[in-house]
Amino acid sequence: MLKQTEGSHAVAEAVALCRPEVICAYPISPQTHIVEGLGELVKDGSLSPCEFINVESEFAAMSVAIGSSAAGARSYTATASQGLLFMAEAVYNASGLGLPIVMTVANRAIGAPINIWNDHTDSMSQRDCGWIQLFAAHNQEALDLHIQAFRLAEELSMPVMVCMDGFILTHAYERVDMPTQAQVDAFLPPYEPRQVLDPAEPVSIGAMVGPEAFMEVRYLAHAKQLTALNVIPRIAHEFAERFGRTTGGLVRTYKTEDAETIVVALGSVLGTLKDTVDEMRADGVKIGVLGIHSFRPFPLAAVREALQGAKRVVVLEKSFSVGLGGVVSNDVRLALSGLRLHGYTVVAGLGGRAITRASLQRTLTEAIADKLPPLTFMDLDWRIVNRQLEREAQMRRSGPIAESLLRDVGTVASKADLSLDADASVKFYQTGTFTVGNRLLDAWAAQRAGQHRAQQLADQRPPRLPGLRRGAGRALCGRRRDARHAQPAHRRQRHRLPGGVFHALPRDLVAAAVDPFAVRQRGGGGHGHRGGAEDQGHPGPAQSRVRCA
Repeated sequence: MLKQTEGSHAVAEAVALCRPEVICAYPISPQTHIVEGLGELVKDGSLSPCEFINVESEFAAMSVAIGSSAAGARSYTATASQGLLFMAEAVYNASGLGLPIVMTVANRAIGAPINIWNDHTDSMSQRDCGWIQLFAAHNQEALDLHIQAFRLAEELSMPVMVCMDGFILTHAYERVDMPTQAQVDAFLPPYEPRQVLDPAEPVSIGAMVGPEAFMEVRYLAHAKQLTALNVIPRIAHEFAERFGRTTGGLVRTYKTEDAETIVVALGSVLGTLKDTVDEMRADGVKIGVLGIHSFRPFPLAAVREALQGAKRVVVLEKSFSVGLGGVVSNDVRLALSGLRLHGYTVVAGLGGRAITRASLQRTLTEAIADKLPPLTFMDLDWRIVNRQLEREAQMRRSGPIAESLLRDVGTVASKADLSLDADASVKFYQTGTFTVGNRLLDAWAAQRAGQHRAQQLADQRPPRLPGLRRGAGRALCGRRRDARHAQPAHRRQRHRLPGGVFHALPRDLVAAAVDPFAVRQRGGGGHGHRGGAEDQGHPGPAQSRVRCA
């Protein structure tokens, strides 16, 4: 059935069609819509019998999946970025125990600095954990790969990670062909575990293994991955016959038959690459694309066969190994061992940076002319990079790199420059509490303006800034609602800034009269309210609580 839907919702429906018995996940962007959709299906009874288990962390999510899978239940979870790192210990346990868990990874950059946008750093960090890793190029493929993943995981008794680009796919609305329950049931048989915890037949799952057998255990995990190289294309072929479309598999080529230059990539960037290749083909350039859909196990033979007729290979990747270079490139280089080809690694799209056709054409044109360096960071702003390197060479306390770069590129969140003139403005972004920052501003004000000027500004009535109020909890208290506007002027609209909102305030006001705008947040108790000296006309240092009946 054709339908227009968000990528996350399409994946949620596909997973539901696979009849999981346990779903456990901790929300983290951009994966959240997937488990939200599954939670709704469980709640309204559309997905039954199935238990949706709310957990307190990603580590707990994978731990629950391990327990439920070991008990014989078809298990599913999803995560992204830091969430995948948080569950890393359990991720290794799942593969080491040979449990057929399916997990969606909505690919997202790993901090620090914090970044919620897409690249492949998260799943690449777990490339050696023993999970099968399948990468989706578009939402139809993401949908289909989840159905294939359950079949693959349970046939081999090993976990499968389906990777789809965060936001680019998870939050994109596309037309997809949603299969029926009958079609999925015919393709995916009921779950019959190879190992299960059964009181009638006691066994130990996860027993300690010493040096005498540990290497053999790890080799068997490797042998399963090698077996998957044959099982993945077989399942993809059967899926194509049953559902009428080709998705998944090990690799897929595009206009590579006579190509002198072939670009290798994985994930959603393959669509942009194909458009770029079409444009360059129209100009007479012999170029093609090789899309890798199975990153683990890595299809060495299939990659070698697809690339051996080319003169040069350009590997485009959205992650890299710091201090070395490309991640995918190393595997491609291994596949091409002994072949005399020009090879280039192009790192692009880190942290969600757009990969445009114009940039791709420029980079690929340089590669075709053999003028491209072996390792290239596409669209890297060398101006701010060199400025930071010079800054670090000139001064010992050069400050946080992220803050310095944000200031150089002019991002609004980085404009709190205390060297500005007194009539300049400061922009705050509240993510927790202003207390520490306000103390620094207090010290700066005392030093730059003097205590007399600070007191003079503190006595002035602050401007009526839009959106300012005491805080949602206190503003709606029943006993104070009617009397709110009868309070003295110094007790209205001056104590707190609402969280998560940018405010531009005059430098002289903020720098000196910081305390009236200070945020005091206390865990579990809401916002405190000033008392004591407040009754004498100005907030004092004493703190008290005002509670609503």
